[in-house]
Amino acid sequence: MNNSLNNNQKGESIMEHINKKRLIETFKELASIPSPSGQEEKIAQVLTEKLEKLDLVVQKDAYGNLVAKLDGEGESIMLCAHMDTVAVGGDVINVVDEDKGEIKSDGTTILGADNKDSIAAIIEMLAVIKGNNLTHRPVEIVLTREEEIISKGAKNLDFSLVSGKECIISDQAESYGTITLSAPYNYKFNIIISGKRCHSKEPEKGVDVIKILARAIEVENMPLGRIDDNTTSNIAYQYSGLSGEVNGEGVTVADIISKGRNSIPDLGVVHGEVRSLEKSSLESILKAIENAFANAADYFGGKINFTVEKLADGYVYNKSDPFVLMIVSIFKEQGIEVKFFHSIGGSDANLLMEYGIRAIVISSAHRNNHQKSEYLIVDDLVKLADFYIKLVQFSP
Repeated sequence: MNNSLNNNQKGESIMEHINKKRLIETFKELASIPSPSGQEEKIAQVLTEKLEKLDLVVQKDAYGNLVAKLDGEGESIMLCAHMDTVAVGGDVINVVDEDKGEIKSDGTTILGADNKDSIAAIIEMLAVIKGNNLTHRPVEIVLTREEEIISKGAKNLDFSLVSGKECIISDQAESYGTITLSAPYNYKFNIIISGKRCHSKEPEKGVDVIKILARAIEVENMPLGRIDDNTTSNIAYQYSGLSGEVNGEGVTVADIISKGRNSIPDLGVVHGEVRSLEKSSLESILKAIENAFANAADYFGGKINFTVEKLADGYVYNKSDPFVLMIVSIFKEQGIEVKFFHSIGGSDANLLMEYGIRAIVISSAHRNNHQKSEYLIVDDLVKLADFYIKLVQFSP
């Protein structure tokens, strides 16, 4: 096996074997199926049928992730993509094929190219490999659920179904040819603020949790927002009310405005996260947040309960890593200028790394992901399919 076509096909471009029309139609079919996180059943069924028609053995684990395998020669390579999308914004996705080389929705919903462009490119790669009888490495394809909600699918993947030790994930909305060298550690925190309830006509008799929150941020200088190039801190959710009336989850605006207005709130719930490429920085920020709220609570006579939970470990690759160099060589074979990227966002790669699978994220064909203005660049989609073909033929 080598990183070229079979002997009877030498001199021909792999790109010539890609059926562009078929690739586009595959993408449009997948994109037209709404699959927001937690609702991947239909897309999983369609993908299972497509993969089985290409003679792959497909297994579904207990969580609903798909693992498909294609036998080959040499060291196996894993390809991972996620089946879910963010909230669609409607019941139907109308995909529009534009003349200028971009595919969009009709503007009323997202397109869902994140991450169905990668899945379509993988399916086209398999069709080319099978249709032209090309030699290739063993291929493991992992299609996860619920990546968009902190990689729940990858967290619950049955790792006994996979054996590959290196994985490519095309799930980065950067210019084609970008390699992500690092991704952050990500921890969430929850803060329960306890104050003292009293009637609003006598506020001096109570301990107002809103004042504690405000002091923690403004006076105690809680780290919030962008801390440095590698670190961010965020409060995603905050509720202040009366104890016994809220558990801090799933509270709507209607819930809040229906409550009484004549009591000083004695319960505050703060939900947030910190992410950083450096674990020591993350730990330092978390401690500073805890101290800010503790000091603010002490000042007013309240209390806090501060808890932390790891969402994902971070990772860093060196440009000279053999795995990185392999990807660079394939991009260069395509005539692509390689760029490197340090991400502050997470992906399934973070979770796979925790299980000993070396995963690298590369750019995909979509742009403006998670928005109704999301679009796909057709030329990049074709290049991505070509990349996968070259990858599965590459001999390490």
